[in-house]
Amino acid sequence: MGWRNTWRGGFRCGRLTGWVAGAWMFAMLLVLLAAVANARTTITYFGPNQEDWVAWSRETIKAFEAKHPDIKVEVVYGDMQKLLVSVAGGSVPDVIHIDGGLVPLYAQNGLFRPLDDLIRNDKGFDLRQYFPELLRAMQWKGKQYALPRAWGAVALVYNRTLMDEAGVPYPGESWTWDTLVAAGKKLTRDLNGDKYPDLFGFYDSWGNANRFPIWIWQAGGDIWNADFTDTLIDSPASLHGLRFYYELYYKHHIGPRIVGGKPYDEPGISTGNQDELFRTAKVAMVHSTRYFAPDQVKWDIAPLARGPAGRHTMLIPSAAGIFADAPHPKEAWEFLKFFVSDEGFLAGDRLNPMRPVYQGAIPPTFSLAREWLSRRKDIKDYVWLLVAEQGRLNTLDNPLTALNYRSDIAAALNAVAQGQKDLEQAIREVADKWRAALRQAVKR
Repeated sequence: MGWRNTWRGGFRCGRLTGWVAGAWMFAMLLVLLAAVANARTTITYFGPNQEDWVAWSRETIKAFEAKHPDIKVEVVYGDMQKLLVSVAGGSVPDVIHIDGGLVPLYAQNGLFRPLDDLIRNDKGFDLRQYFPELLRAMQWKGKQYALPRAWGAVALVYNRTLMDEAGVPYPGESWTWDTLVAAGKKLTRDLNGDKYPDLFGFYDSWGNANRFPIWIWQAGGDIWNADFTDTLIDSPASLHGLRFYYELYYKHHIGPRIVGGKPYDEPGISTGNQDELFRTAKVAMVHSTRYFAPDQVKWDIAPLARGPAGRHTMLIPSAAGIFADAPHPKEAWEFLKFFVSDEGFLAGDRLNPMRPVYQGAIPPTFSLAREWLSRRKDIKDYVWLLVAEQGRLNTLDNPLTALNYRSDIAAALNAVAQGQKDLEQAIREVADKWRAALRQAVKR
C-alpha cells in the first residue's frame, strides 16, 4: 500500500508542479504578448469622408498591417476644417489623404512636410514609376509635398450611335474648337417639331470648377500667375476662353442651357444632370472623367478638342502626404509608400461590394495604369494615357488666402447665363475681389 500512496502523492505533486509550470508559461506568454503589443507603433491616417474612398482605404490599411504587424493604423475621416480642429486639440495625424488640388494650400499652410529627404534616402523607392504630370501637381515651391494615390482626368465622351445616325465622324486628335462646334450643330436636333431642341450635340457642366478652367487654358489663359500673387482670370486670353465656353450654349446653342443644375429657358429637356442627359441619349458628347461609365449607350472616349493655345485638360488626382509634425515620421513614410504603391491600389480588388470610385480610378504608376486600362476591349481606354500628358492641376484654390473661389466663379457665370451681367463685367468683378484679398494676404 505504501508504494501506492507514494505513487499517488507523487502524481498529485507532479500534477501540481505541471499546473504551476503551465500557469507560469501562460503568464510569460501574456507578458510576451503585452511586450509585442507595446512595441507596436500606432499611426493615424486622416482621409476624405466619402463612402467609396473610406471603404477602399480600409482595404489598403488591412493589407499594410498584414505586411507590417509592428505598425497599427488608426483611421480618422473628415475635411480640412475637422483636421485643423483636431490638430488644435492635440490629436495629430501622421498621414493625410486629400484632393490633389489642395496640396499647394496644405503645403503653404504648414500642414505637409516636404518628402524630398525621405525619397532621396530611400534607395528602394523609385519616384520615376509615377506619371510626371501627377508629381508636378503635388509640388510647391520646388519641393515634393505629396504622392499620387490615384487620378482621373477630363476627356471627350461620345455616343457612337447618335454620331452614326447624324453622319458625324467620331472625334479624334485632329479635332479643334471649330470642329466641335460644327459637329455639335449637326447633332443638335428638334425631334418633336416644337421648335425647341431636345437632342444636343455637346454639354460641359456650366460653372463647374473642374471644367471651366479647361477653356481658359486652351485659350492660353490661366487662373493665377506662377506664384499665386495675382489672378489672370480677367486677362484677354482667359476671357477669350470663357467667351467661347459661353457661346457654345448662348450663341451656337449646341448644348442645353443649364443654370444652377436646372434647365434654364430650355423646354426640350427635363433635367440638368449631365450624366442623366448622356445616358438617356439627350446629349451626344460630354466632358467627363473615367468615373463616368455610361454603359446604357454605345460610347467611347477621345482627347478634348484642341483650342488656339493647345489641347489642355484637367487632372483630378488623389494625393497623400505626411503631416508636418507627424509623431511617427518613419512609420508614416512606410505607410505612405504602401498607400501609393501598386499593391496598395490593388487592395481595392477585395472590396465587397465593389465601389465605382475604385473602378473608375486610374493607378498612378505607368506600369499598372497600362495594364489597368487594357482590361476593357469595347472602348479606347488607353486614351487616358494620352490625356495624362495633356493634363494640368486645378489650382482654383489659392494657397495664399482663403476665399470661396469656386462659388465666386459659379455665381458670376450663372449671372451671365441669366442675362444679369455681361461676361467681361462679371469676371472683372471677381478678379477685383480676389486681388483685394491677395493684397491683404501679401501684407500679412
